[in-house]
Amino acid sequence: MYPAAFVYGESYSFNQFDDRFYAQGGAIAPGVSRTWNIFTFPIPVGKSLSSYAFTPFVHTNFFSMRGGRAEEKARKYGVRGAAGGEISDSYEINQHWGVMLLVSASAAYEEFYQLQKVTEQGLAGEALTSLFYHNSYLFTSLEGGRGFQRLDSYGLVYNAYSYYIEYSILFKRLHLRLNLQLIYPEKSQFVTGRAREVGQGEFLSGGSVSFWDFPGFQYLQLFAYTLAEKLRIARREFGFATDSTFSPRGRFLYRGMEGKTKYWRKLLSLEFAGFTISGKRYRKEYDWQIFAGEDSTNAYIAYLVSDFKIGESNLRLGGLQASKDRTQGTDRENNGYQAIQAEARIFGGRSSFFLQHSLEDPAYSTFQDFGETERTYRSRGLELASAGFYYPIQRQWQVSLLANFGNCFQGKGGEAILSLYYQDIRLGFLTASVTKAYLKNHTPESFIWQEWQLKPKYREFTRFYLSAGLTF
Repeated sequence: MYPAAFVYGESYSFNQFDDRFYAQGGAIAPGVSRTWNIFTFPIPVGKSLSSYAFTPFVHTNFFSMRGGRAEEKARKYGVRGAAGGEISDSYEINQHWGVMLLVSASAAYEEFYQLQKVTEQGLAGEALTSLFYHNSYLFTSLEGGRGFQRLDSYGLVYNAYSYYIEYSILFKRLHLRLNLQLIYPEKSQFVTGRAREVGQGEFLSGGSVSFWDFPGFQYLQLFAYTLAEKLRIARREFGFATDSTFSPRGRFLYRGMEGKTKYWRKLLSLEFAGFTISGKRYRKEYDWQIFAGEDSTNAYIAYLVSDFKIGESNLRLGGLQASKDRTQGTDRENNGYQAIQAEARIFGGRSSFFLQHSLEDPAYSTFQDFGETERTYRSRGLELASAGFYYPIQRQWQVSLLANFGNCFQGKGGEAILSLYYQDIRLGFLTASVTKAYLKNHTPESFIWQEWQLKPKYREFTRFYLSAGLTF
């Protein structure tokens, strides 16, 4: 069964409710599991492909964290709420041509505390449109607008709101999809509750090749995208030039492969991925100068997950490794993995201290928490091993227990995540979790002055996460 036609950019009602996928491990396969705008062919000429639909929704999420030493200032919390609605419709012009349209709006309030409280409130809207052609062999479309884009299943490369244009062609019988994209990341991600800051003038260009439902695999995707950074000079130039914040010029190639196998004997399925970054960042003091120097980057991230079916339950075992910058920015090679804009959803995602920690300078974190981002490629890496058991209580309720053991720049240790999930296709969802993490520093702790050092002790952290959505 092929997805005959769908809008690739996600609507608010989908990406605001994506936390419900944590009940299945967190993955959202790009262009494969998106079913909110799928239509069936053939449709009589001049008839709407789907009935006109208006979907109102309400969503909220909350997290809090505390623990560690007083000087780490680990206590923080964030809460946000959003309400809105979307209108979608599709129309077939003739036997082969048609258009699709999705328009939505959302209002949100956000409160965040770490050392001081910050509040925001605002409105946002989105619009996606697609002109498509189809016959018995292929489906092709030209799509554009403002929508949420996922370039990978677990949010390790790019998951964010964007202005974009995309051309796609889907070969139905081959179960093959090709697409080309030009993406301008949106600087403010306020209404989504995700990372916000991107460099002014950045853009992505590239494409992907995707297979689904073919021998041995549920899906397989290969992609390559180039991130281009725009140069901004640090000081006033002569003449009529104006002051601007310094930003180096860079060009980085993100490429990789991810996939998921079909279940072997209805018992075992594997998920795997490997992504690399290669590129350079150039620096100079004045616009008229030759580039004074360059920083190079060669980084990677990879994971493997095995999913065992045990009756109605699932046992998920896996591991993840992200490269680190071994010189910590003291040379011109910055080889720590950092995403363009990430929302790590694997191994507990937003519930995991290892994935969301950023107690110190976020420049050294592989991923960042609630609204924080800084891409320097100087991260100190991440190694994570995970075991999780998912058990359905009733048809709509499920619990899970995850144990993660890791090594990050905060230290070595482990965490346990207990989660509760509720899902109703027509009503909405609920995801709630509590996390206990224990970490030990890599280096001894100083006592009074540097010469007196103590053996590092384990530090305890507690993290709560709640996400809920309601639709009508």
